[in-house]
Amino acid sequence: ERFGYGGDLLATAETALALWDMRAFYGKRVRDFNEAAAQVGGGAFFTETAPFVGIADGGLGGVAGPIGWDTVQPVLQVWLHEVYGEEELLRESLNTTRQWLAALEAAPAKAVEGGLGDWMALEQPRRAMSGRGFELMNYRALANIADTLGE
Repeated sequence: ERFGYGGDLLATAETALALWDMRAFYGKRVRDFNEAAAQVGGGAFFTETAPFVGIADGGLGGVAGPIGWDTVQPVLQVWLHEVYGEEELLRESLNTTRQWLAALEAAPAKAVEGGLGDWMALEQPRRAMSGRGFELMNYRALANIADTLGE
């Protein structure tokens, strides 16, 4: 994906991790999202793409990407830990991940339930359902990360 969309990574990463050695590539992608959050997201929001290229559709506000695209940062860390035992990245990203979850928790329900949903659906997508599903993925990922690090 030439623009580094988080949603595309989230949709394909489990398969790629099962087929190839993606540790360095996906580790870099998590760091790219961390950096984009620090540079333009105020440290709390992930952008739709990393690096940020000015696209911000259906996000939680400002330059934030849609919840499904933002979900890649915490979930990808968990998958990298499951596949490779990667803990350094968990420690390195913990503050950024916590800031993201705090922003997500403070976000209005309408923003969480908005997003893009299934943005290629033939019929109108049920955005509230997908938004809440992504929200749950984020909370589970942070709980997993904190447990792994003994936090």
